[in-house]
Amino acid sequence: MKPLDRLTVFAHETWTKPVGRAGAYLLIAASVIALGGFIVTHTFLAHVPLLGSLANDFYANLSTELLSIAITVLIIDTLVERRQNADKKAELIRDLGSKTNDFAQRAARELRARGWHRDGSLRGAWLEEANLTSAILSGADLTDAVLVGTNLTDVDLEGANLMDVRMWRANLTDARLADANLTNVDLRKANLKNTKLMNVDLSDAKLMNVNLSGAILVKTDLMNAFLEGANLTNAILVEVNFTSACYNNDTKWPEG
Repeated sequence: MKPLDRLTVFAHETWTKPVGRAGAYLLIAASVIALGGFIVTHTFLAHVPLLGSLANDFYANLSTELLSIAITVLIIDTLVERRQNADKKAELIRDLGSKTNDFAQRAARELRARGWHRDGSLRGAWLEEANLTSAILSGADLTDAVLVGTNLTDVDLEGANLMDVRMWRANLTDARLADANLTNVDLRKANLKNTKLMNVDLSDAKLMNVNLSGAILVKTDLMNAFLEGANLTNAILVEVNFTSACYNNDTKWPEG
């Protein structure tokens, strides 16, 4: 975001809050008094009886005091808001890891609405055995997160960053992972039945004993992936890169 855009957002958010408006009013008052005092003391008005002496005595001190109060109010308000956002973010991430799907779904929606799903807040998140069935987390940054045993049935993770994520025994049946980054992901014994894996980077992924039956792999990168014991029965494989991938006699391939 450009500096001007950040300033515009800050001004809008400040004005929409009562405390922020109070600080803004004080800032405006300080500016008006300072400007008025300057005009009085630097023009013919300085020679007007009482007005000139009043301006000399009060305008500088009063405008400075008001300015100091306004800045203090705005700083305190900003710090309070940041703390509230941090607490809310932590609460939503906890709910995202819930075994109750309603809680997890609601948390996913609010994280997405606030843009917190893609700003790095979910990196390293502990979501073990969470129930994220049908959640929409497209574009999410879940780098290094823990999703061991997590229910991700029918989840939307298109364009998500899942690099280094631990997902062994996770259920990704019917999940949508197009354009996702799954480099070095650990999917041992995971269920990816009917999962859509178009334009996905699975290089160096651990896919031992994974169920990929019926999955759609189009332009999928499986370079250096570990496929020992993987089940790719009925999977659709189009332009898949298996360079240096590891497999054994227990690996099951599509017919033909």
